[in-house]
Amino acid sequence: MADSTFRATPIEDFDKIISTARSTFLSGRTKSLVWRKQQLRALYKLIDENSRAIVAALQRDLNKPTTEATVILDLNHIVFCLENLDKWAKPDYPEKGITEIGAGLSVVHEPYGVCLIIAPWNYPFDLVFKPLTSALAAGNVAVLKPSEITPNAATLIAELVPKYLDREAIFVVNGGVKETTALLEKKFDHCTYTGSTAVGKIIMAAAAKHLTPVVLELGGKSPVVLDPKLTPAELTRAAKRLVNTKFFNAGQTCIAPDYVLCPPALLQPLSAAVRDIVSTYFGSDPSTSPDLARIVNKNHTRRIGQLIDQQRAQPGAIVITGGKWDESRCYIEPTIIAGVKKDGPLMSQEIFGPALPILECADVDAAIKFIREGERPLALYVFTSDSRVAEKVHNACVSGSVVINDATYQYAIDSAPFGGIGHSGMGSLHGKYGFLAYTHSKTVLEKPLTWFSEKMDELTGRFPPYNPKNLESLESLAKKKLPSENSALVQGAKIVAGLAVIAGAVSYYMRPK
Repeated sequence: MADSTFRATPIEDFDKIISTARSTFLSGRTKSLVWRKQQLRALYKLIDENSRAIVAALQRDLNKPTTEATVILDLNHIVFCLENLDKWAKPDYPEKGITEIGAGLSVVHEPYGVCLIIAPWNYPFDLVFKPLTSALAAGNVAVLKPSEITPNAATLIAELVPKYLDREAIFVVNGGVKETTALLEKKFDHCTYTGSTAVGKIIMAAAAKHLTPVVLELGGKSPVVLDPKLTPAELTRAAKRLVNTKFFNAGQTCIAPDYVLCPPALLQPLSAAVRDIVSTYFGSDPSTSPDLARIVNKNHTRRIGQLIDQQRAQPGAIVITGGKWDESRCYIEPTIIAGVKKDGPLMSQEIFGPALPILECADVDAAIKFIREGERPLALYVFTSDSRVAEKVHNACVSGSVVINDATYQYAIDSAPFGGIGHSGMGSLHGKYGFLAYTHSKTVLEKPLTWFSEKMDELTGRFPPYNPKNLESLESLAKKKLPSENSALVQGAKIVAGLAVIAGAVSYYMRPK
């Protein structure tokens, strides 16, 4: 639903916005932990005090059920970062080698600077606020680009951000393809994009011109593997969780289950279970259910609806439930279709909507082979009561994340990384991993200008003129050998030997002349 108050940011303002943000960063004040915590607390207030307005915007843009529009995850992520920021911001102190004895060695986590955050339309607040939380925790400034496809959300973000956050550090740019293209021509110090793989490639190409590091949260076809040994009760529980996570937000979730690999013996009981569960969740006429979101616009409704129609027309396709859609109302009935082939219409692309294809797959080995033949997915879901089966699948298949006996809930975990691999993205966000994504880990080595350090330089034969004795001294002190099976004992012996050499050197140079 369009918002008449949505206004694109003039492109001629971009240089001033970025220049102001950069000046703020170069002033050094955003590196202060006090500033970071102030901004995180202000962001919490922004979300919490305006939660009703946020829900209303989501309902206008996506007709989201109130429960699905909750802001709790965003608030909890901010609190988690505040609780841990002091610890994350401290330098790390790596293990030192013999040649660094007497020197200071640390790794400091420096903010990148001006960060561009480009958000999608399916979770238009969450996917602005969560990356922004990490960027602020790390001490960066940011330019936010909400999606124009959800104009009510974008308008509200542009209204609230300057009211709560540092106006010289956090900016909102609104607009469509033209504005985004112009923005990508500018130099940023870091770029985060959440959205499709196709656009992710465009973002990465633009960032490459400035050698800008990126975090790409993309998508793909996240598979579901069913263990043939699931009991009837286990299969029913699996079906409940599948239907819930697939049709949450009308399937418009990057980590939603995209297809099911089902053993032949489970197809009939699975079909009966999901049919009953869909009816229980959404009623006999899902179009009247208050718990089913709508598709974001007519174009996306038409794309998904046509895929469903094309799939229904394929030989062997069986519509278990659903199949109806109405472009004028942006409505698609929760749809599950069995008898889908590898090259079927619903397998041609990421569905990103309320349609779930089921493919027959002989066993777990066949499922693994099928998954490995495709691009690496953002998520992998395995339903089994046998931990060996779960381990076998996720060890054999590369994916951004894996969940055993559920789906999508990995996104809610603040203490674990969330990200893709290959076509499903690169880099990770959330919690400490988000903090690290928005910082450069800088090595700081501080060597003293003391008599002892001078003698160490001489002992290791550091300075010309070089001679065989120099090299022999260097190798005896610094050269590492392959560890043996008793590597811990050997390492301890090497440390003792190294200290003995140093002690001997000190004794030699301090002997009476």
